Amino acid sequence: TKAFTLNGIQFNAARVVGPAIAGVILGIAGATPLFVFNTVTFLAVLIAVSRTPDAPPPPQDGQRAWPQIRDAAAFIFGQKGPFCVFLAMVVMSLFAAPLIRMLPLYVIDVYRVPVDTGAADLVTSLLIAVLGVGAVLGGLSLKYVPAWYPKHHFIPVAIAGAGLTILLFGLTRHLTVGYIAMFFVGLFWIWGFNPAWAAMQGLVSDQMRGRVMAMANVAAFGVTAIGNIAAGWLGEGVEKLLASGRVATFEPSVAKEIGTHFAVAGPAAGLLLAGVIMLIWRVPEVDGLKPGHPEYAHRRNIWDGLTARSHRPR
Repeated sequence: TKAFTLNGIQFNAARVVGPAIAGVILGIAGATPLFVFNTVTFLAVLIAVSRTPDAPPPPQDGQRAWPQIRDAAAFIFGQKGPFCVFLAMVVMSLFAAPLIRMLPLYVIDVYRVPVDTGAADLVTSLLIAVLGVGAVLGGLSLKYVPAWYPKHHFIPVAIAGAGLTILLFGLTRHLTVGYIAMFFVGLFWIWGFNPAWAAMQGLVSDQMRGRVMAMANVAAFGVTAIGNIAAGWLGEGVEKLLASGRVATFEPSVAKEIGTHFAVAGPAAGLLLAGVIMLIWRVPEVDGLKPGHPEYAHRRNIWDGLTARSHRPR
């Protein structure tokens, strides 16, 4: 868990600094210096890789790729705990990712920040930086989560919180409120992703860990594209419906603004609903608990899901 948290903090710290600086440079000098600098930075990676000493290849068990993939799929889909963690990863990636993809449109269509002056690029970069600040602080705050608070409670809480905060952002029309909402989005963002990945690591054996995590990675990042496309279709569909005059008469700019609201808030509502469902119908197997364990039985309601009082030390 600590390793995943540290990796998340490192990634989001870069998300804080990079977009903020890039937004300023973009507004002053345009996009060309940014592409040049980005290209040059890859040289540092190439140099580091070229100087890394060779490592012995891991031992092979003689299995081909497809049997290994089948073994990983059987582990994930054949057991309740791993499957629910995998589902949490996919749901988070599917419904949370459209926020980042739609953010530039939201700045232009909803906040009405002009594009030609570079102000829209700066505001988008600052919003991403604020998300990064929230994520970094959220990662640091994970150490204050009580050790007795189980992952099968925390993961649904984080997913529901991410859905709620993204939904609130998707309903905002004022930039100041957007910055505040984006901070809390970042906090729940890292809470939603990191514990789920850590939970999967804890459930899988050393022998299966690589192939299981690879399959989870492919699925989680793969559905990101599906979520982005679906959000775009939703926003465009709402915009066309409102602009057609079949519902009411809207100016094109207003129809586009409402469509962009739907593109961000629609997936967020799905994420919130998924989090609430997971919070009510919790799965103790996520923490490796089995039927008959004293902490396995629980009441199916939101309050018990939030407080995890059945797990609190007495």
